[in-house]
Amino acid sequence: MNIKGLFFLLLLLAASSTYAQQLYLNEVLSTGSPDWIEIYNPNNQDVDITGWNIWDPSTVGSHYVLPSSTIIPANGFLVLSCDDQNTGLHTNFKLSSGGETIWFANAANVLVDTVVFPSLTSGTSYGRNPDGAQVFAIFTTPTQGFTNVIPVNLPPIIGMPTQIPVYPLYNEEVTITVSVTDDSGISPDVILYYDAEEGYKSIIMEPIISTTNFKAVIPVQSGGRTVKYYIIAKDNLNAISLNPAGAPTTYFSYLVYWTPQKVYINEIMASNVSEIQDPDYLEYVDFIELYNSTDSPVDVRGWFMTDNSSNTTKWKFPNSSVIASKGFLLVWADNKDTAIIAPHTNFALSKNGEFVGLYNADSIMVDTVTFCALTDNGSYFRNTDGYWEWLICYGGATPGTPNPMISVEKIEPVLSGFTLNQNYPNPFNPSTKIRFSLPASGNSALNAVVKVYDVLGNLVATLVNEKLDAGTYEVTFNASNLSSGIYFYSLQYGSYNQTCKMSLIK
Repeated sequence: MNIKGLFFLLLLLAASSTYAQQLYLNEVLSTGSPDWIEIYNPNNQDVDITGWNIWDPSTVGSHYVLPSSTIIPANGFLVLSCDDQNTGLHTNFKLSSGGETIWFANAANVLVDTVVFPSLTSGTSYGRNPDGAQVFAIFTTPTQGFTNVIPVNLPPIIGMPTQIPVYPLYNEEVTITVSVTDDSGISPDVILYYDAEEGYKSIIMEPIISTTNFKAVIPVQSGGRTVKYYIIAKDNLNAISLNPAGAPTTYFSYLVYWTPQKVYINEIMASNVSEIQDPDYLEYVDFIELYNSTDSPVDVRGWFMTDNSSNTTKWKFPNSSVIASKGFLLVWADNKDTAIIAPHTNFALSKNGEFVGLYNADSIMVDTVTFCALTDNGSYFRNTDGYWEWLICYGGATPGTPNPMISVEKIEPVLSGFTLNQNYPNPFNPSTKIRFSLPASGNSALNAVVKVYDVLGNLVATLVNEKLDAGTYEVTFNASNLSSGIYFYSLQYGSYNQTCKMSLIK
C-alpha cells in the first residue's frame, strides 16, 4: 500500500471513530437539588468517556474531567450532577437558572457538543426533542436518564364560574370566580370579557393565593340590563381555552334587577304534545310556569309577559292573577289571550328556542330567560325552584309542582381509578341506577359529566355535570317518558371517557 492509500485509510478510520463517538448534551435542569446534565449516546455500542471534560463559563480553564471507566451504554444516557462537589459523576460547577452555556469535549480536548440553555422556571428542563435532535424545547416534565418526550400540550382547564350575587341589583357589583388549571404547571393568564349592552370589555382575573381560583369584579350596571360574559385562559405555551367553548357566540349571562327577586320564570314547555292539558280548552299547548319564592301571596295582575324583548308589554296579566306563597302559576302560551280558569297569552312559544320576559306593572323587568331548542314534551327548568341553574328535561316535566333537584349521592370511599359500572337493574322499567367512581388522582377543577344517549347518538339526558370529590357515586335515571330500546350512558372527566349500554323494556 502506498503512502497516499495509507493516509486515506487512516482518515477513514478517524472519521469512523469520530462518527461512532458522537455524543450529545441531551437535557439540562438548572433549578434542581441538584442541577443535572444528561448526555446521550446514539450509537449502537458503548462509549468510554474516561478523561472527557465538561465545563461552563465559571470553570473555563479548569474543566471537570470524567473519571476512569465512565461508560455510556449503547443508545443510553449518563446523568451528571452539577453540585460543585468535583468528584465521581458530580461536576465542579452548578448551573444558572437564568441560563448559560455548557461545553463538552473529548479526551483530546476536541469539542464534541455545546448547548446554550435559557432561563428556566422551577420544575422545567431544556432538552433535545427528540433525543440527539438539533431542535430544543422546554420540558414541563423532565426526563432525567430517559428518552426525551414532550407530551401534547393541553390547553388550560376552565371550571364552571360562580357568580355572587346570583341575582344582582342595580347598585351591586358582581364577583366572578373560576378555577383554572394547566398541565404545564404554570399559572395561566385568565381574562374575563363582559358586555353590559355596550360591547365587550376585558378584566384581568386575579389569582386567589394558594388556590387554582381566579377572580374578577364586574362593575355596577343599570337595572334591567343583561350582562353577558365569558372567560379566556392562555398557558405559557400559548394554548388557549374558552368558557363557554363557543364564546363569544355563546356566553354566561345575568340580569340586573331593580328590586330583589321574588317571582321567577321556573319552567317552560314549547312543544306540549301529551304532557298536560290546559283546564279551559283541554288542549295540549305551550306553558310557562311562574314560581313565588316568598312567604306571602304575590298579586301579579297588571304585570306583563312577552316573547319579544323589544316589546315588554306584549301581554298583560288578567285581574285574577295571584301566586300563592311558595306556589306556582301556569300561564298557557297559545295565542288565545283569554282568562277563564287560567290565563292564556296572546303569543305561543317556538320549540326551536326563544326569549321569554316577565315585567311588573311599572314595566320593570322581573325575570327573563332565553331557552334553547326543546324536544316534544321536553321542558326547560330551574334545577330546584327559583335556583339560577337551568337544565333540559327530556321527559317527566313538573308543571305546577316543585322542580326536582338533580344530584348524585356519594355512597362509597375513594378508589384508585375511574370506574363506570353497569346500571342496575338492567334491563329496566322505568328507572335504573348508575354508579361511577372518581379517583383521588383526579383534577378537582374538572366537572364529572354523566350523559345518556339513544342509539342514534342523540342526547337524552344529562344526569351529572358538576365538580365532585373523589369517591363512588350513584345517580338515578328515570325513563318514564322514553320508548323501549337500547340506550348508552357515558362518564366524562377530562380526557377520560367511558360508555356503557343499557336496555329499557316496557
